[in-house]
Amino acid sequence: MILRTLLLCFFLLMQNMAIAGDRVPVNSQLGRIAIKIPAGLNGPDRLFPNKGTELLVFYSQKESPPTLLQLTQVLIPAAPLEVDEKTKQEAAAHFLTGFLQTFSQNVQEWKRSPIDKLRLGQYAAVRATWTGHFHGLPTTGTMYMLVLGKESYCLHTFGQMDLPNPLLQSSIRAIEALHVER
Repeated sequence: MILRTLLLCFFLLMQNMAIAGDRVPVNSQLGRIAIKIPAGLNGPDRLFPNKGTELLVFYSQKESPPTLLQLTQVLIPAAPLEVDEKTKQEAAAHFLTGFLQTFSQNVQEWKRSPIDKLRLGQYAAVRATWTGHFHGLPTTGTMYMLVLGKESYCLHTFGQMDLPNPLLQSSIRAIEALHVER
């Protein structure tokens, strides 16, 4: 009886350790950016929507409010290498407007903030937030754009907003703490 109880406790402990191990942030790399993907996101699903574009999609587990983290790298071979930071940030704002406009077609009652300037990985970048109904759920998101010469990055996280959603907040913090390799 004691041995049976000890074995049961051992298996339960191992199961809890395996579950806890699944909840550790995972490092992910896309081009020159490295980001710690928050614990609780599955993936990535890796897609190549068109030539020169790579997309990584991370998604919440079923027991969490729906949350997505999308990392997109767009290569623009014709882009000049030597561009000042102000021009890169202006290009980022232009690209962000286009990405937001495209995504807004999937969202009812779309509202978005003005574009803010910030730094990601010590580089000038831009971001905007939005709200609306995505697939019938009240949703909020934050989309970022970073231009680094020939490669540009759109970093987008969004999730259900009518429930506490710590995974969404963790995804925002992960994007804002990303590292850029030189």
